[in-house]
Amino acid sequence: IAGLNLIHTGDLLFYRRHPFIDRSAGATTKGWQNSLRRIMEVCDEKTIVVPGHGPLTDRSALQEQIDYFDKLREIVGKARDEGRTKEEVVAMPSDAFRGLRVPADLAPDRGSDVRRGGGGEVGGGLVPTVQLLNSERVS
Repeated sequence: IAGLNLIHTGDLLFYRRHPFIDRSAGATTKGWQNSLRRIMEVCDEKTIVVPGHGPLTDRSALQEQIDYFDKLREIVGKARDEGRTKEEVVAMPSDAFRGLRVPADLAPDRGSDVRRGGGGEVGGGLVPTVQLLNSERVS
Protein backbone atom coordinates (compact mmCIF):
# COMPACT_ATOMS: atom_id res chain seq x y z
CA ILE A 1 0.00 0.00 0.00
CA ALA A 2 2.04 2.85 -1.39
CA GLY A 3 0.48 5.76 0.53
CA LEU A 4 1.11 3.97 3.82
CA ASN A 5 4.55 2.62 2.88
CA LEU A 6 3.32 -0.84 3.83
CA ILE A 7 3.60 -4.16 2.03
CA HIS A 8 2.01 -7.53 2.78
CA THR A 9 4.16 -10.43 1.64
CA GLY A 10 1.69 -13.28 2.11
CA ASP A 11 3.37 -16.67 2.31
CA LEU A 12 6.64 -15.35 0.88
CA LEU A 13 7.86 -14.23 4.30
CA PHE A 14 8.06 -16.53 7.31
CA TYR A 15 9.65 -14.10 9.76
CA ARG A 16 11.63 -15.86 12.48
CA ARG A 17 10.12 -19.18 11.38
CA HIS A 18 11.13 -22.07 9.20
CA PRO A 19 9.17 -21.70 5.98
CA PHE A 20 7.07 -24.37 4.33
CA ILE A 21 8.42 -24.97 0.84
CA ASP A 22 5.38 -26.15 -1.11
CA ARG A 23 7.03 -28.26 -3.80
CA SER A 24 3.65 -29.58 -4.98
CA ALA A 25 2.81 -26.00 -6.02
CA GLY A 26 6.13 -25.59 -7.83
CA ALA A 27 7.99 -23.65 -5.14
CA THR A 28 11.79 -23.55 -5.17
CA THR A 29 14.06 -21.70 -2.81
CA LYS A 30 15.78 -19.87 -5.66
CA GLY A 31 12.46 -18.75 -7.16
CA TRP A 32 11.34 -17.71 -3.69
CA GLN A 33 14.48 -15.64 -3.27
CA ASN A 34 13.85 -13.92 -6.60
CA SER A 35 10.35 -12.96 -5.45
CA LEU A 36 11.71 -11.58 -2.17
CA ARG A 37 14.27 -9.50 -4.07
CA ARG A 38 11.49 -8.01 -6.20
CA ILE A 39 9.59 -7.06 -3.04
CA MET A 40 12.75 -5.45 -1.64
CA GLU A 41 12.96 -3.25 -4.73
CA VAL A 42 9.72 -1.48 -3.78
CA CYS A 43 10.63 -1.06 -0.11
CA ASP A 44 12.70 1.53 1.65
CA GLU A 45 14.11 1.62 5.20
CA LYS A 46 10.79 2.88 6.57
CA THR A 47 8.51 0.36 4.84
CA ILE A 48 6.37 -1.67 7.21
CA VAL A 49 6.50 -5.31 6.13
CA VAL A 50 3.56 -7.54 7.05
CA PRO A 51 4.76 -11.13 6.79
CA GLY A 52 2.46 -14.03 6.07
CA HIS A 53 3.83 -15.65 9.22
CA GLY A 54 5.32 -13.77 12.16
CA PRO A 55 5.22 -10.28 13.64
CA LEU A 56 5.37 -6.98 11.74
CA THR A 57 8.85 -6.17 10.60
CA ASP A 58 10.83 -4.13 8.08
CA ARG A 59 12.79 -4.64 4.88
CA SER A 60 15.64 -6.40 6.69
CA ALA A 61 13.44 -9.45 7.28
CA LEU A 62 13.23 -10.01 3.53
CA GLN A 63 17.02 -10.24 3.36
CA GLU A 64 17.02 -12.58 6.36
CA GLN A 65 14.68 -14.95 4.48
CA ILE A 66 16.98 -14.81 1.42
CA ASP A 67 20.01 -15.55 3.60
CA TYR A 68 18.10 -18.41 5.29
CA PHE A 69 17.66 -20.20 1.95
CA ASP A 70 21.32 -19.70 1.03
CA LYS A 71 22.42 -21.18 4.36
CA LEU A 72 19.93 -24.03 4.12
CA ARG A 73 21.16 -25.03 0.66
CA GLU A 74 24.77 -24.79 1.87
CA ILE A 75 24.17 -27.06 4.87
CA VAL A 76 22.08 -29.59 2.97
CA GLY A 77 24.49 -29.61 0.02
CA LYS A 78 27.43 -30.31 2.29
CA ALA A 79 25.52 -33.11 4.01
CA ARG A 80 24.62 -34.64 0.65
CA ASP A 81 28.26 -34.45 -0.44
CA GLU A 82 29.19 -36.30 2.77
CA GLY A 83 26.68 -39.05 1.86
CA ARG A 84 24.33 -38.43 4.78
CA THR A 85 20.82 -39.87 4.63
CA LYS A 86 17.69 -37.74 4.69
CA GLU A 87 17.02 -38.86 8.25
CA GLU A 88 20.54 -37.90 9.35
CA VAL A 89 20.26 -34.45 7.77
CA VAL A 90 16.88 -33.73 9.36
CA ALA A 91 18.28 -34.73 12.76
CA MET A 92 21.45 -32.63 12.39
CA PRO A 93 21.76 -29.80 14.88
CA SER A 94 22.42 -26.42 13.32
CA ASP A 95 23.11 -23.27 15.27
CA ALA A 96 22.45 -21.35 12.04
CA PHE A 97 18.71 -21.74 12.64
CA ARG A 98 18.55 -21.69 16.43
CA GLY A 99 15.55 -19.78 17.70
CA LEU A 100 13.43 -20.15 14.57
CA ARG A 101 9.94 -21.45 15.11
CA VAL A 102 8.61 -24.47 13.25
CA PRO A 103 4.99 -24.57 12.06
CA ALA A 104 3.09 -27.30 13.92
CA ASP A 105 2.46 -29.25 10.72
CA LEU A 106 6.22 -29.47 10.02
CA ALA A 107 7.31 -30.33 13.54
CA PRO A 108 8.28 -33.95 14.06
CA ASP A 109 7.35 -35.72 17.25
CA ARG A 110 10.26 -34.38 19.26
CA GLY A 111 8.78 -34.64 22.75
CA SER A 112 9.69 -31.66 24.89
CA ASP A 113 11.81 -30.06 22.16
CA VAL A 114 8.72 -28.67 20.46
CA ARG A 115 6.37 -26.20 22.08
CA ARG A 116 3.00 -27.39 20.79
CA GLY A 117 0.07 -25.24 19.79
CA GLY A 118 0.62 -23.09 16.73
CA GLY A 119 4.14 -24.35 16.21
CA GLY A 120 7.19 -24.32 18.36
CA GLU A 121 10.90 -23.99 18.38
CA VAL A 122 12.96 -27.03 17.53
CA GLY A 123 16.45 -26.73 18.93
CA GLY A 124 18.13 -25.57 15.77
CA GLY A 125 17.41 -28.76 13.80
CA LEU A 126 16.90 -28.92 10.06
CA VAL A 127 13.26 -30.04 9.98
CA PRO A 128 12.35 -28.28 6.67
CA THR A 129 15.30 -29.81 4.86
CA VAL A 130 13.32 -32.92 4.02
CA GLN A 131 11.59 -30.78 1.40
CA LEU A 132 14.93 -29.84 -0.19
CA LEU A 133 16.33 -33.35 0.03
CA ASN A 134 13.34 -34.74 -1.81
CA SER A 135 13.29 -32.31 -4.66
CA GLU A 136 15.76 -29.52 -5.17
CA ARG A 137 19.32 -29.37 -6.39
CA VAL A 138 21.38 -27.67 -3.73
CA SER A 139 24.72 -27.33 -5.47
